[in-house]
Amino acid sequence: MSISCDCDYGDYDWYYTVEDNERNANSEGKCYGCCGQIHVGDEVRHIEQFEYNEDDEKEYQQLGRLCPVCSGLYDSLIELGFCLEADWGFITEAMDEYKREYK
Repeated sequence: MSISCDCDYGDYDWYYTVEDNERNANSEGKCYGCCGQIHVGDEVRHIEQFEYNEDDEKEYQQLGRLCPVCSGLYDSLIELGFCLEADWGFITEAMDEYKREYK
């Protein structure tokens, strides 16, 4: 399930964040939210994963980038109080589920 109203902020091994500000893409790639194409110069937001290693130190890695459409949809869903699991295509999955369940 990609969308949930139950935001249980328990003890997780990892979590993700989406940066607040847009930046211009400096390379081609795919959007982590919809798997659509990102071109050089497109406005994107980075999504990063944080996890704790065996020494209980926080490590992070960049999961990917969100295109402007996915960034806006992400913000809207979060503002409505939904929690999202961050996997490839998670914005598309969340919107499909939202349309099925709430419209």
